Amino acid sequence: MPKVLEVFLFNRRAGGLKQNDDGRLSFSYDPAYVKAGGQALSLALPLTGVEYDHKTCHAVFGGMLPEGGVRGRLAKALGVSERNDFSLLAEIGGECAGAVSLRPLEPSKPRPASGRKPLSEGALEELFKRLPERPLLSGQGVRLSLAGAQNKLALTLDKERFFLPGKDEPSTHILKIAAPGYPGVLENELFCLRLASSLGLPAAKTHLGRAGSVAYLCVERFDRERAKDGVVRRLHQEDFCQALAIPSENKYQNEGGPDVAAGVRLLRDHAAKPATDMAAFLRLIFFNFLVGNSDAHAKNYSLLFPKDGPRLAPAYDLICTAVYPGLSPRLAMKIGSEYSPDRVSRRHWEALARACEFKPAFVLDGLRDLAGRMEDLVPAVIKDLEAEIGRRKVFGEVQGVIHERVDGLPSL
Repeated sequence: MPKVLEVFLFNRRAGGLKQNDDGRLSFSYDPAYVKAGGQALSLALPLTGVEYDHKTCHAVFGGMLPEGGVRGRLAKALGVSERNDFSLLAEIGGECAGAVSLRPLEPSKPRPASGRKPLSEGALEELFKRLPERPLLSGQGVRLSLAGAQNKLALTLDKERFFLPGKDEPSTHILKIAAPGYPGVLENELFCLRLASSLGLPAAKTHLGRAGSVAYLCVERFDRERAKDGVVRRLHQEDFCQALAIPSENKYQNEGGPDVAAGVRLLRDHAAKPATDMAAFLRLIFFNFLVGNSDAHAKNYSLLFPKDGPRLAPAYDLICTAVYPGLSPRLAMKIGSEYSPDRVSRRHWEALARACEFKPAFVLDGLRDLAGRMEDLVPAVIKDLEAEIGRRKVFGEVQGVIHERVDGLPSL
């Protein structure tokens, strides 16, 4: 007999996600929701009366779940199959990225209403220590789902104090802890996000914190807004893979994922201000190339859906992967026909421009401009961060990568 999860957008029932006896998924909107002109859950799920198939549902709803080792440990902790999107969402789909939530028609375990729970520094440290075995606090009564492959928590920050959100309360910040084997990874991401912001690129606001022996990176959620009355409200969002109906496991271009031109077309076709957002997206492509971030795949770019229409979300998950020898240097999205950053030349940028329907001069001039401003700003960003958190070896390492990439551009 088919199983059903109720799907809500802004706590308004939008439809049902069904798992058939063969394990395949389907989704359809409630007719009343369609008739009332409700908001679509995804660009890949237009507001119609049709039933969407497994492929699309796996890309959109499966894209709300964690990936990699985090997903495996989560499934083990919950006692469900790692490959079963439906079972995972039934357990943790109550607080997803954006404004979507999923709830069982008949919960197997009653979940009592609960208020927010304040966290002392010691309690926060203990939660961090549990994350490797209990990703996203699985099995702790928390119905939280965040995409990505890092260990993280979603908490509410209020008057400089962290809380476990209460029932149906939106979290406001995401806290990440370092993955072993990548020294300085939190400071690396902090530096890259601050540098992007200094360059005028919209980027998530971050700071470094510590709970006892555990350092963490605190990222303010861009899919939340605080109203004049102080109430925090959700903003709907989805990443580029979800919007293009590409499953998370195919997020890299060489595995069938979107390329730069697909991202540009997405913004051209759907953004409320396409020219502004296409230019910002292109600058992020430049930035990730120059900062040595080879992991800038399509799930690391997102759309926000405010009332005035879709727009490119602020940058997040910016990191210089080039400082870690164990990580592949291959670009997540190729430049022209080239995946190797060391072999990218003028003709590859010109090919990228043509694929995106931009004039080559527009792309080359934009790349040169960002490169020059980027190298000029790096020392000031490092100085500010050292005043904030102290000297870190990784700052100099990232600066070296940027200098090397910028130094390789004169032939353009």
